[in-house]
Amino acid sequence: TIASVLAFASFVGLLDAIQKGYYDVTLPLAQTVRNIVYKQKLDFPVPVARVLMMDVEARAGVYPQQAIESLQSLAAESNVPDDMPPLINSLMAQLLEGVEREKVSRAGEEAALQSQIVLVGSSLPAGGCVVEPRVSILTNKRIRGSAVVLEDGCSYISQAEAASW
Repeated sequence: TIASVLAFASFVGLLDAIQKGYYDVTLPLAQTVRNIVYKQKLDFPVPVARVLMMDVEARAGVYPQQAIESLQSLAAESNVPDDMPPLINSLMAQLLEGVEREKVSRAGEEAALQSQIVLVGSSLPAGGCVVEPRVSILTNKRIRGSAVVLEDGCSYISQAEAASW
């Protein structure tokens, strides 16, 4: 059926996103698999809880707080396979420990920054680093970001304009 094809396509997309590091799309893909399997009552070969766990494991390093919230909601679900609760609990413990360690290291960094000596006038502009804003020769608008110098040596276009030109 079409629903089976969509569920498998979402699952393969999830695996591909995890492999390529596209962590912003793993959650929507995992939720798509879950929604299709639940709504259509499909006999999917991978338990939905395991699909959601794959997403959480992928995002844990980049978005630990979101991963903790996802683990908490996953632990509250009733259809979690029997072997999953120990995995969920151990991953949640690791994430909570990592978040605490991050808080401690940030507090140490802030304390170190507060104790540094700052010379008077060190934050004032030096005057020699004044750069005229560059204007694109194509759009006649100020270029934000890096610019590409044209052959004449004094005309500029933006990186986006150069890529599309």
